[in-house]
Amino acid sequence: MEEQEKKKNKRKSGEKEEKKKGKRRRRRRRKRRRRRRRRRRRRRRRRRIRRRRKRRRRNRRRFVPAIPKGQNLGTQRRLRFHDTDASMAIALLYIMIVEVPTIAILM
Repeated sequence: MEEQEKKKNKRKSGEKEEKKKGKRRRRRRRKRRRRRRRRRRRRRRRRRIRRRRKRRRRNRRRFVPAIPKGQNLGTQRRLRFHDTDASMAIALLYIMIVEVPTIAILM
């Protein structure tokens, strides 16, 4: 009873009650939030990476080289020109200083 009366008197006089500060709670909550954010970010990154990999795989499957894999040497492997005109090949020769195989031009 006495405690309640003291509280009432404090309220009337304008004095503020001392609140228990929940620093630990706040810290824990912050930590949890940070962890959740980090997890979400990681998940998103992983998803993006997976999607990229899937895309690359799909694209690899779509691409059919004109020259068999065993014959894909050096420049052929790097450039893989399976639909090139002679003019394109010549232009590439000048620009990139790369030898475009004649097999690739003929295909």
